[in-house]
Parts: sequence; structure tokens; C-alpha cells
Amino acid sequence: MGTMPIYRSVALFIALSTAWVAAHSRCVAEERSSALDRTFFENRIRPLLAENCYKCHSATSEKLKGGLMLDSRERLLKGGESGTVLVPGDPEKSLLIKAVRYTDKDLQMPPKNKKLSDRQIADLTAWVKVGAPWPAEENTKSAGTRAGTFEITDKDRAYWALQPIKRPTLPPVKQKTWVTNPIDAFVLAPLEAKGLPPNPPASKRELLRRVYFDLIGLPPTPEEVAAFEKDRSAEAYERVIDHLLSLPQYGEGSGIVCAHAKPAFGLVTGTSSRPTSFFTGSSHVIQSPLSSWVP
Repeated sequence: MGTMPIYRSVALFIALSTAWVAAHSRCVAEERSSALDRTFFENRIRPLLAENCYKCHSATSEKLKGGLMLDSRERLLKGGESGTVLVPGDPEKSLLIKAVRYTDKDLQMPPKNKKLSDRQIADLTAWVKVGAPWPAEENTKSAGTRAGTFEITDKDRAYWALQPIKRPTLPPVKQKTWVTNPIDAFVLAPLEAKGLPPNPPASKRELLRRVYFDLIGLPPTPEEVAAFEKDRSAEAYERVIDHLLSLPQYGEGSGIVCAHAKPAFGLVTGTSSRPTSFFTGSSHVIQSPLSSWVP
């Protein structure tokens, strides 16, 4: 009888493990499904809509046709003057699919014998059948809206980075011997105002570690530290900088920053409204020679 609790514990452990594995599998499956939906939309559906529909049915259309906009899921579901055009999950009840199939002579889109190819119609039908998934970030802000005009306000013009370059007046400091360049004065002045002493100069070891982490994200080896500490020449630090800038690790770190910045700031290339992705562009940037992408 004393062993029964062990059996129960094992059974409970197995049950919990099974439940966790099942839940984890569902999460993985949902993530993969979402990724596939997004890839299909970005590769097949968005370009199709942008090239064939946005001219007459988007926020940037010079003359909106039928009160219908197709540049966001929200607007697509809203429909136009003819009513609802999309029934997610049911292409046969969607006027959008009926229009592109040209089965009704009074409802043909795109018009003027510019019928979509069989593959494009099949892609659009398949997209509607799976629920017409649209990237979440695009639901409230369409590509057409991003591409629209904008106004620069006085507040925008006053932004510090847009001001003309000028040489500021150096703040007065007491420890003038501590200042070795104009930037030091701006560092020392607020410290003195609060009665705080400046830190002593960094040791050669500290200086080397800082520059290594800054430029390549890795610490120097003990041998590199020892060599730098023994080098008493005035050009020792400059030689370290030149060496680190020539390493592929420096290019990799900068490449990752650039690859992250593109989607973060919504940068797009050409006329396509397809947003760039870190995962689709980072490998090329990181693996390319530094000179191939730095102007």
C-alpha cells in the first residue's frame, strides 16, 4: 500500500506531461499556420491587390469607385455601395470572387477585359476560403495610407535633429586641467554643479574591453589585453580601432542593426507596399562583405 502514492504521482506526471505536450503542439501548429498565412498573403495576395485594385479601390485612389476600398481587411469587410463583398471562409458567397471570375457580365473586376490569371483567381479564392487572414498590424493602417501625403508641422521643424549645426558656447568649469577636448567640458560642468567629482581615466584594460564590446560585441582575449598594455606608443589605441573595424564581427553587428531598422521604421523599396522582414533580409546583409552595403 505504501507504493500506491508513487504510482499516482507517476500517473499524474504522465497526464500533466501529455497535456503540456498537446498544448505546446497546438501552439506550434498555430504559429506555423499564422506564418504560412502571412507568407501567402504577402507573396500572393497583397501584390495582386496592389497591382490590380488599389488604383480604384484604396485610400489613395484619385477617384474611388463604388465606395469600395480593398487596402485593409477592415475596409474590405465593410464593403461598398453594392454591399458586402467578402464573406471570410466562403468564397462562393463573396462578391469579390464572383467579380474576378467574370461569371456575371455586369460584375467584372478588374474591368475592361483585364481579367486576372487562373492562378491569381485560385490564390484569391484560397485566401478567402481560409478566412482572408490579413497581418494584424495592417488592419488599422493600410499600405495605401502609409503611401499618402503628409504635412510637416512647425513642431516637426523644431525637432532637434533638424536644426542647423552650430558651435555652442563651452560651459565654464573649475577643473580646467581635466578637460582634454570640448566634449569633456559638457560632461564636467553638470558634475561640478552637483558637487560630484569626475571619474578617473580608464585603465588600458578597461579602455580595451569597452571598445571591443562597442565594436564587435566580444571581449578581448587575455593575450590581446596584455599586448595592448605593453604597447606604449601614441598610436596603440588607433591601431586597435582599425583592427576591430576590419573584422567581420563588426560588419555582422552593424548589419543586424540595419536589418532591424528597416521593418522597425516601415521602410519599403520600389512601389510595392509589402513590408520588409528582418528574417527575409538579415542573412544577406550579415553575410555580405561590408563594402557592398556601406556607402
